[in-house]
Amino acid sequence: MALREVGHELVESLVHDLARRQGEGHEPGRIQLVGEVGVVGDDGDGLVLEGGLGAAGDRGRGAQTGLSRDPLMGARPVSAPAWITDQPIAHRGLHGDGVPENSERAIEAAIRAGYAVEIDVRLSGDGVPIVFHDETVDRLTEEAGPVDERRWAELADLQLAGTAQRVPRLETVLDEVAGRAPLLLELKNWEAPGRLEQAVHEAVRGYEGPVAVQSFNPRSMAWFHRHASSIPRGQVSGPMDDIPVEWYNALVLERLLVNAISRPDFVAYRHDRLPYWPVAVARRLGLPVLGWTIRSSAEHETAKPHIDNLVFEGFRP
Repeated sequence: MALREVGHELVESLVHDLARRQGEGHEPGRIQLVGEVGVVGDDGDGLVLEGGLGAAGDRGRGAQTGLSRDPLMGARPVSAPAWITDQPIAHRGLHGDGVPENSERAIEAAIRAGYAVEIDVRLSGDGVPIVFHDETVDRLTEEAGPVDERRWAELADLQLAGTAQRVPRLETVLDEVAGRAPLLLELKNWEAPGRLEQAVHEAVRGYEGPVAVQSFNPRSMAWFHRHASSIPRGQVSGPMDDIPVEWYNALVLERLLVNAISRPDFVAYRHDRLPYWPVAVARRLGLPVLGWTIRSSAEHETAKPHIDNLVFEGFRP
């Protein structure tokens, strides 16, 4: 799996950042690997990692002060658009009875209700970016099997959840939304970045409406940082219980250490894990935090002190 390389990329990124800070007059830094986790610091003027991210000298006890000037955890001029915090975000559109998730009807319903819209994007077998969450078609159609083993022409014929709605192409959704609401595209890719990211970039290149991308995969967001930095990007994370990654990758993902790779403009974190100190650190550094997926007013009230906006379904905030 591509995420095996995350640790190596993280260390390379940390080395680069420490070298930059030395060039700015800081004391020489050090990196010492401890098992699967690194310890990073520069004797009082930077960060220390020991199974997590903390202030220098903290040795893993949590965040303190003086972090805002360090690029780790995404500490840099933040370019998240205002809508990321101003408009509640409908998870996979405003779906419900007779309105399947990620369908054109769900997206239109969210727009008419005044919400921003989060949708999932993955590739068909022949490389067409489609709006669909699962790796297989089993749950939402009467067919079975992996999405990426079907060409777009086959997927286009599948009915969603027994309705007349069908799997939409990303380009079709962009044409229909036409800037009427902000779009948050979650890229479903656990492999090496490139094909999906390039396809999404091509699709949104001429799009004039508000749009941002996000992913669990930090390398996917790093691709956008390198090739399309004008598109706001978010690092998605939370407990990795149901996510297909090795335990050491789960460790760095859950603690947002991968922000050193993905360079996010915002963070989306599973709300029922909050409060959690790595998220508090990211927020202190100026990164907006989205709580996902919030399914009731009660859950929203509990999460409010720890988030700047919500990704919701099942109720209307």
